[in-house]
Parts: sequence; C-alpha cells; structure tokens
Amino acid sequence: MKTARERSVNTNMRQKKQLAEELGISQTRLSNIEDGMSVCPLDLALEWCRAVNDRTTEQAILHIFGTALPPTHPALVRNLPSQLVNHLEQLEEGINVTRRLLQIYADARPDKPFDAAQINEIEELAVQIVDTDQSSGCVLDSMALNWNINKDGVIDRWVLKTMNDGVIVRSSERLAQIKRVDMIGTM
Repeated sequence: MKTARERSVNTNMRQKKQLAEELGISQTRLSNIEDGMSVCPLDLALEWCRAVNDRTTEQAILHIFGTALPPTHPALVRNLPSQLVNHLEQLEEGINVTRRLLQIYADARPDKPFDAAQINEIEELAVQIVDTDQSSGCVLDSMALNWNINKDGVIDRWVLKTMNDGVIVRSSERLAQIKRVDMIGTM
C-alpha cells in the first residue's frame, strides 16, 4: 500500500496527510497499515488504490482475495499495439480451443466418465480460456493508460447491455430463485 501511495501519478496523493483525508482515515491509521501494524480491509484497500490511481496494485489485491487474475507486468500493458496483437493471437487460439472442447463434448458418453488423460487435456485447454480472459483485461488496461478511456465506464456499459439482453442476473435474490429451480429440475 505504501508503494502504491509513493508512486501515485497524483502528487497530492503521495502525501500521507492528503491520502488519509481522501480516504477518511487518520494519518496514524494510514501509517499503521503501511507499516503492517494494522489490517487494511478490502474495501479500504480498493478505495486506496483508486485514490492513488494504481490499477496494478488493485488487481494484485483482488487476486489475493481470489476475485481476479494476477496483474500483468505494467511495462507490457503500456504497449497498446503489442497488447492488441497478443489479444488477436489469444482470440485465434481461443477459437481453436473452443472447437476442440466442442468436439470433446460431442464425443463424451454420459455413462463413461473422463479418464485422467482426458481431464488433463480439458484442463490444458481451459488454460487458454484464461489466457483469453487475461488478454481482454490487458487490452482494456492499455486503452485506459494510452487513450484515457474510462475502463469502469466501459464495464458499466457492458453490464447495462447484458442486463438489457437478459444475460446476467440482476440480484442475489433472483440468483437464489434460479438455483432453486435448477435444483428441483435435477431431482
């Protein structure tokens, strides 16, 4: 957290006093967090990263909490053309992997479980799916860095679009209802 503060692009946020005020905490608490004397809750850690505009640390924190992939090296993200070329390569490989997974699905027999070699192949193919996901995030990060797009705004637009298309579940209550119906259908 200290490193994120010290390398902030916003020079005001490099100062403990300014950052503490921005976060609504005391300067003592901020120092204790940076020195490892106090625990920093997830919501405060994310707010801290946003205040100092440090997406790499934010991604690392989300990864530590198991909600995101680890961050890509910032030097790689800075090069937008490189990220776009990599993304194209990952998408092409992702298409090949998806075709293979569809073939595995078509060949599968309900009465015959996959053997260890088949599970291993499926898991190896799934790694490419993760590569595709990671490359998408890197392109968005690079566009935000190079073209100053609002990544959060783009994600918000995507959420609205998928909500309107009925793709995502709008509430935890609705998700619970869907799961109950699914459970009844599998009995």
